[in-house]
Amino acid sequence: MSRSRAAVLLLAVSVAATVLAGCASAPKTAPAAPTPTASPVGNARGAGDLNSSTRESALQQKGDPFPARAWAITYDSTDAAGGPTTVTGTLLVPTAAFAGIRPLVSVAVGTQGLADRCAASAQLRAGTEYEGFGIALLLEHGWAVVVTDYPGLGTPGQHPYAVGRALGPSVLDAVRAARRVAGTGLSSHGPVALMGYSEGSAAAGWAAELQPRYAPDVPLVGAALGGLVADLGAIASSLDGRANAYLVGYAAVGLETAYPQLDLDRLLTPHGRQVLAALEQTCADATADAAYPDGTQLSSLSTGDLFALPAVRAVLAANRLGTIAPAAPLLVVHSRVDDIVPFAQAQTAVAAWCARGTRLDFDPLPVGTHVEADVAFIPEAISWLAGRFAGTAAPDTC
Repeated sequence: MSRSRAAVLLLAVSVAATVLAGCASAPKTAPAAPTPTASPVGNARGAGDLNSSTRESALQQKGDPFPARAWAITYDSTDAAGGPTTVTGTLLVPTAAFAGIRPLVSVAVGTQGLADRCAASAQLRAGTEYEGFGIALLLEHGWAVVVTDYPGLGTPGQHPYAVGRALGPSVLDAVRAARRVAGTGLSSHGPVALMGYSEGSAAAGWAAELQPRYAPDVPLVGAALGGLVADLGAIASSLDGRANAYLVGYAAVGLETAYPQLDLDRLLTPHGRQVLAALEQTCADATADAAYPDGTQLSSLSTGDLFALPAVRAVLAANRLGTIAPAAPLLVVHSRVDDIVPFAQAQTAVAAWCARGTRLDFDPLPVGTHVEADVAFIPEAISWLAGRFAGTAAPDTC
């Protein structure tokens, strides 16, 4: 697919200086093996209910106002166990008129961090959200955008980082909540698409897998996924003891949050507890690297072979993408030489989806780091989404 070099350069200026965490995973481990909870089924009670909406002053990205009206929203969703949770987010609706029913894109952002100040909504208000440039491009197409902060970012509790079954429902329920905000002009039956890179690809990917049963009322036309975080165990093993190793620590916190029955804290050394406690106060920047330096190995913070424990292996398997066939078509973009999220685990997920009959357009980029591939992904994803909103058949490379 052709890409505009000008768009790529602009996006590079916006994101290249930011560490787009490719979510790693599989942490510290645990005792007795809990049984992974089944996916939430149907319209869980209260899921997607709007608790509050507040008009925001003009949001901006690096000093440039978004061409949209904005609302801060709080809504109900479900966690990895199917229980209730509360999530915040931001809804943006273009100020320009739209001919026909305005589409809505639920954007699942990449790694923000673990501290509340890292939440996408907080960064959108501050003009520091690295995904802001892509959001602005979506708005320029006339599409409304809803951005979930995910559970635990801006709300009580910790963030279940990169745990797809914990994040997917919040992506879908953000759509339900957005439609309930008064004065937006959004239709209750307008077309919806998902878009996510890195950690966002795990969230949007799981949202696509869960949608037919969890949110059949959300008319999903497609999901664009990049830097695919499909297998947390494979990613964590690859990152352990290397650059961006703090993502393994993030994932340890995420698994403990989503599956407290693992009781991973018991398996940490005193030093390990201290490191993760410090990591919980960081965003995905130099503060995370300082708390969990490059080269840190999981074994130095815990006891035993954590990845070999049945309990951890079970929840990792339960969060592996590719085991459920989404009803909507997918675009998957991933660099063959991604330096953070291994290409092989993305390729495995793509093959699994194809084998299950998913209509899927796979673009394995020949070059590009994790950040550079995101620069290529955004314009390609927007072009692909435009086709889905126009009603054209999605390409299928399976």
